Amino acid sequence: MVAPSIEALQEWHNFSSVLATASATLLGAMFIVASFGGGPMTEDRAAGVRLFVTPTVIHLSAIVLGCALAMVPSLQMISLGIWFATGGMAGFVYSLTRAVRIRRRKLELVDHFWYAAVPTFAYAIMIAAAVMALLIVAHAL
Repeated sequence: MVAPSIEALQEWHNFSSVLATASATLLGAMFIVASFGGGPMTEDRAAGVRLFVTPTVIHLSAIVLGCALAMVPSLQMISLGIWFATGGMAGFVYSLTRAVRIRRRKLELVDHFWYAAVPTFAYAIMIAAAVMALLIVAHAL
């Protein structure tokens, strides 16, 4: 029988709690800022919101859900690997589509790095860790 993932994640519990709390707080702050700064939504402003704000909300939500999933005490390593692989692939595809749109807008290099390269790379790492968890590699997590 495969050991529950909670045994492997026991030392990461505090980290996951802090990360989920910080992400949820930033998510709440983003909604407050968006509601105060919404104003009249022009086509140009809507494009900027779709390009930068929406992906940030999605990535922060993925962090909250991933941390919550990692703290489920009865989840087996195989199930954890499947959930993280599925989420990682969805995030990877979404990040690639955002990267293409950022590339088309001819923005500054720092925007290409933080809004395109980093999320795509992070989801690729998540997929790799999920595959290692599915293969029951000791240091997958």
